[in-house]
Amino acid sequence: MEFLFSEFISPNCLVGKKPSLMEVLNSRDKKQFLQQECLKKHSCSLLSISLISPGGVKKNLLQEYLFFRALETIDSYLLKEKITINERLIKDEETGLYALISLEVDPMELKLRMIKLEESLPLARLWDLDVLDKQGNIISRKQTHQAELRKCLLCDQKAKICARKRLHSLDEINKRMQQIVVEDFLSQKVSEMAYRSMLEEINLTPKPGLVDAENSGSHRDMNRQTFLKSAEAIKPFWASFTLMGIHNSHESPELVFKNIRSLGLQAEKAMFSATSNINTHKGTIFSLGLVATAVGYLYKNQRKINSDSIGEFVSNATVGILEEFYGMEDREESIGIQLFKKYHLTGARGEAAEGFKTVRMNSLPVLYRYPRLNKEHRLLLALLNLISVNNDTNVVHRGGLEALEWMKNYAQNLLQDPLIYKDSNFLENQMKIFDKLCIDKNLSPGGSADLLALTWFFFELENNFLK
Repeated sequence: MEFLFSEFISPNCLVGKKPSLMEVLNSRDKKQFLQQECLKKHSCSLLSISLISPGGVKKNLLQEYLFFRALETIDSYLLKEKITINERLIKDEETGLYALISLEVDPMELKLRMIKLEESLPLARLWDLDVLDKQGNIISRKQTHQAELRKCLLCDQKAKICARKRLHSLDEINKRMQQIVVEDFLSQKVSEMAYRSMLEEINLTPKPGLVDAENSGSHRDMNRQTFLKSAEAIKPFWASFTLMGIHNSHESPELVFKNIRSLGLQAEKAMFSATSNINTHKGTIFSLGLVATAVGYLYKNQRKINSDSIGEFVSNATVGILEEFYGMEDREESIGIQLFKKYHLTGARGEAAEGFKTVRMNSLPVLYRYPRLNKEHRLLLALLNLISVNNDTNVVHRGGLEALEWMKNYAQNLLQDPLIYKDSNFLENQMKIFDKLCIDKNLSPGGSADLLALTWFFFELENNFLK
């Protein structure tokens, strides 16, 4: 089901029909009957998925989003954990949506897993994940001896106490639920855009010296499949970066950057695990991680979100980052440190310190300048613009400053040819020649590739999501 950001900002997302008492009772009986039928049929654990629905309305746009996000998250979890599903029922009643999933797993173990899932992200606080054993008994949180009772949405007290004493109004609870959904929706959309941006860069063909759909460029240890596996492994982290920006919105940008560094390391670990320790997207994790965090931070602080405001946040967040080079004398020298010491090249750190100025001033304007050209044509032109100006440390590492100057000059000369703007076939042929030359010289503009993914993210953010 497709949802729009504007739908959840509006109070209309809370509007719905209030079911009658008879409808509620009939629905409850029907659900219990289906549960017993599932248990008789499969004689295994049963997971019941429903929602926490304060007030009389049990079905509205907000509830639909919550339910389908719960299904999506649980399905993904079960697939990852290789838990066998015997049967899956989804019911859409006037009294609300619910699902029953029959699973081949110990009920106590399943309950512990669902508690962990419920506590893994803010949205899950609004899910009601009941686990029934073979006899139809509901496994409670108390029985696990490892989980506290759920806390209230609005304060630190136990939810049951607040509900019993009616400490919060229905309006307060609904507004908090709406806020949680809006923030989750934003984080999911940012995640989707970041993932698509990575795929656009991976699939763009032909690219000089880079992995694409046609060849592996100047790389012998990776191919397109390696990059696709990497992108898939990193995908869940983009939402986490966005939520970190939201939850740290009261802090200074510089402190926010410090707080997200551990998340970046987790993303790198996931990448290396998926690629057998091949560095495919370390630069992308750094740049897009900062940008995703910026989106959450700017949204929560009610500031305009575009490439310029994001650039400003990133620049403020990474203030002093170049000084880190001078504090690394006693550490094992990375390639970045070596190139900084030898050539004073700042690489990805320098791009961030300037708020990704290279993207905002060079490649992003290209996508706006040629609206009649197809997407691939514009992206190839954007990549050429990046290569023509970017002091790419990947190129210098492989071939020194001489190689960097050759690559920049080659791109600049191509950009002077009016035919590349008029004829996509001509441009593709020129890029194939460029690719062969880079392969012969063992050069790969990986830094520019990272910036290209960022370019498309900015473009999609400004044109497809924020409109």
